[in-house]
Amino acid sequence: MKVCIVILAWNEEKCIERTIRSLFDQSVFTDPLSKFAHIELEIIIVPYGCSDKTAVVARWALSECTASSIKTSINVMVKEIDISGKSNA
Repeated sequence: MKVCIVILAWNEEKCIERTIRSLFDQSVFTDPLSKFAHIELEIIIVPYGCSDKTAVVARWALSECTASSIKTSINVMVKEIDISGKSNA
């Protein structure tokens, strides 16, 4: 089974790292005996129309968290969208 987690972000430079770390604190990422340990995960962060460094911080946090995760089958991506608005994201 594959699970895709998408996080929409607009000017979240100050809290996107905390959000990503909180996600990676969940048992699916930390417990090798979790009933979800076999799930293939994909995480997509979508900064839309940001005027700050949300995308840069998100890339860094994803890199740090995936490097320290026990889960090896995680695909991560930051997909920036220039136009603001959730409907565009």
